Amino acid sequence: MHAWGGQLAADMLTIQFGEERTVTRKNGPRSVGQMALHIQSPWRISKNGLVSVGQQDYFSADGKDEVHAVGDSLAKLLPGPSSESVGTPTVRTVTIEPPAGILMTLDEGLTIQVFPCAGITARNTEAWRLFEPDRDSRHIVVMSDGALE
Repeated sequence: MHAWGGQLAADMLTIQFGEERTVTRKNGPRSVGQMALHIQSPWRISKNGLVSVGQQDYFSADGKDEVHAVGDSLAKLLPGPSSESVGTPTVRTVTIEPPAGILMTLDEGLTIQVFPCAGITARNTEAWRLFEPDRDSRHIVVMSDGALE
């Protein structure tokens, strides 16, 4: 399955997976995947073992230009299916790392890591969710302590 369309919605990382389909929303048509992953925990994307971009880049950004640079980095690593880039990487393995982490390996030397680090006061926060965009189906919601919601 291909991973594509990496982008930020504020500090939440969103990634689309699988075949592209077009859905119509209030503000017009939009491309979505068969599945989407919304990440609300610390994350990083590495290429060939070196971190290319991570959540801290967003929080450390000094102004709009640097926030846009983080988005540009995501778009280069996980381009949209209609982009003129070489292509979208294919997911090779997915490992769930207890209690709520994810390690995903993709082609082109890419890895996506999600590593919730909430402690005692934030255990009930959402770490990530996996769902079918614009479908009336169950969302898999994983909390920072690994509980399913």
